[in-house]
Amino acid sequence: MLWREGKGLPIGTKSEGHELGSRIAMPDAESDLPNFLTETIRQMVRETLKTATAENKVIKKPRIFSDLLSS
Repeated sequence: MLWREGKGLPIGTKSEGHELGSRIAMPDAESDLPNFLTETIRQMVRETLKTATAENKVIKKPRIFSDLLSS
């Protein structure tokens, strides 16, 4: 993906280990949250993840962090 490449973010992989341009490599995708465009959004994601429970969350890890098409 051009956006990922332009930001200098490493390419991620599918579960089978094949590279996929629409993903950012873990664990940096989870720790830095580059998938989200602003610091305000990144902070909201961090707060939401802290309070989400198994019963009320629709967030799927690691997809929320690494998949550029899901955020």
